[in-house]
Amino acid sequence: MSLVKPGGLLLTCSCSGAVTQADLLASFVAEAAQSARRDVTILSKSSAAADHPVYIGYKEGAYLTALLLRIL
Repeated sequence: MSLVKPGGLLLTCSCSGAVTQADLLASFVAEAAQSARRDVTILSKSSAAADHPVYIGYKEGAYLTALLLRIL
């Protein structure tokens, strides 16, 4: 984040069952932004395509996450 010019974009992705879409990735981004002393806006949040279904009884299956960020 500290290398991105103000107003620049950063795409961060996670493919870990330990980092589900329950906003855990966003909380990591918030911590990183605070550490870098930067303000961040989430422009979009993406997940897996329809060919990667998530079973309702296995929330850890929702592990593919991408956040497009604007770094201020």
